[in-house]
Amino acid sequence: MNQVDLLEEQKVQELVDEIYRRGYQGQNKEDFERVKRVFPKSYEKVVPFIHESKSEEEFYSLFKSVEVVPIQYKLDFLREIENQRYFEAQKFFTSISTGQFKKLEGDDCINRDNNTTFVSVKYNPELGLILNEEDDSIL
Repeated sequence: MNQVDLLEEQKVQELVDEIYRRGYQGQNKEDFERVKRVFPKSYEKVVPFIHESKSEEEFYSLFKSVEVVPIQYKLDFLREIENQRYFEAQKFFTSISTGQFKKLEGDDCINRDNNTTFVSVKYNPELGLILNEEDDSIL
């Protein structure tokens, strides 16, 4: 990946094109296909001034996420909280979809401590959480 100091619009597009030059892979492809399949159904049901809660719930479920902390940062996170450095503690959070959360919960990779959810999966600072081993082979 190229290092960039100033992100101009053209450079952003080049970086996005570089990242997705082979299209979506693995979990990203599955997520894309699911949104591609569900979104048109939601869109077709939209009628101005008519509220339909099932469609609304299905539409917003595409964007729901859960904030989690990778388990390897648990002690650092708790130290920041203990020292009342809440803003600094926020940097340890990352978002995952509710579907990913449910899968990790089923795989017994979720650990709750007070009001914080920790996940026991690999974390790469450049890639984020490694939910599938194939995701780790990108670099």
